Amino acid sequence: MTTNPNTNTTLDVTNAKCVFVIDAELPLGLIANVAAVLAASLGKEIPDLIGPALEDASGGPHAGLTRYAMPILKSDGPGIRELRGRALEKEGLFVVGFTDTAQ
Repeated sequence: MTTNPNTNTTLDVTNAKCVFVIDAELPLGLIANVAAVLAASLGKEIPDLIGPALEDASGGPHAGLTRYAMPILKSDGPGIRELRGRALEKEGLFVVGFTDTAQ
């Protein structure tokens, strides 16, 4: 379990899975932007999302990386709306959305 101290949201991330479903009709730059915004929003809610800083074999520093795989899948607008609606009905899922207006 992890609790966001800012929102008091508690999430069970013991067996957490993450997936981004993004509109395939968007240009590549917007797809990258949507993925970045969704990841940042997720990071705000899950304080331990990012692991500790690491060193490579030559001792060079690297900022912490996400502890979870974040595959990016594609769908069309209607498919995303349907999937979001179904996800919101399920208990225990954390859903982050990104609207056309935010682009």
